[in-house]
Amino acid sequence: MISLLSELIKPRDSKTPIKRGNFIESLLGLSNDKYAEKVDYPLNPVALSSLSASESYIVSIAKVRKYSPSDKEILAHLEIKRPRLSQISNKLLKSGILNARMKGRSRYYELTQSAKAQLIAWGILESDA
Repeated sequence: MISLLSELIKPRDSKTPIKRGNFIESLLGLSNDKYAEKVDYPLNPVALSSLSASESYIVSIAKVRKYSPSDKEILAHLEIKRPRLSQISNKLLKSGILNARMKGRSRYYELTQSAKAQLIAWGILESDA
């Protein structure tokens, strides 16, 4: 069984077999940090300049803290349910306004540096410096 699994996780270009002692480390290495990778898209300034009222509120929250689609404060303020907040967040993510990181099974969103820079350039945000 171990030799079969070793063949499955062995890199395609590798000729050296995975040793029994390294087997568990190899399996653990397959899943380590993959859920913590940050997801980034290029900023779409047009999308940033044409936010709806709900999107503007979400961006104002993301400016000061990370949030997840289960954030009760945002859900209550916008009077929406979690799936709708997730849809809006994903739209903002794909527009490059937010980025996302996984923590466990939850996805946390925050304002991207490029969106902050654009908002500062437009005079909407004050520079931190």
